[in-house]
Amino acid sequence: VKEDPAVLFIGASGCGKSRLINEMLGAEVLPCAGEGVAVTAAPIEVRFRKPSPRSPTPSSLPPGEAWLYDVRFELFSQDEFVEMRDQMSRELLEYWEITQDEGVLTIPARKPPQEDHAKAARSAHDWFEAVYGRRALKKPWASADEFKAAFNDKFPPLIKPEP
Repeated sequence: VKEDPAVLFIGASGCGKSRLINEMLGAEVLPCAGEGVAVTAAPIEVRFRKPSPRSPTPSSLPPGEAWLYDVRFELFSQDEFVEMRDQMSRELLEYWEITQDEGVLTIPARKPPQEDHAKAARSAHDWFEAVYGRRALKKPWASADEFKAAFNDKFPPLIKPEP
């Protein structure tokens, strides 16, 4: 069985992964950062498949030139999301400064003991930014407890709180 080639795009939140994929495909297949959608908060799989003769052809393309994509999102349950948010909170708060004046600084509060701790802290910062928006991390927080409480009951649009 011949497998399709796989390409993985990894990068910081908002660095243009979705935009690059759209440019490579020549179509707006994925929403991009800046459109208000946290696309990097969950893994996304995009597959190209050749159209069959019976495939509908978009009116903007000549016959026989239809492009079909399967886009799959891996969504979290509310419990999985809460677990991820709590883990990211711990990693973010361990190494990032929270001040009354500037919100979460982009300079670590203390130097992580190992490089992978620094990457985890940066990843947590990027995750919060992707899920809650850049403004959420710019808000002034008086304390780590206030920061945690602010995100306790907030869920991004793709996750519906259970009744």
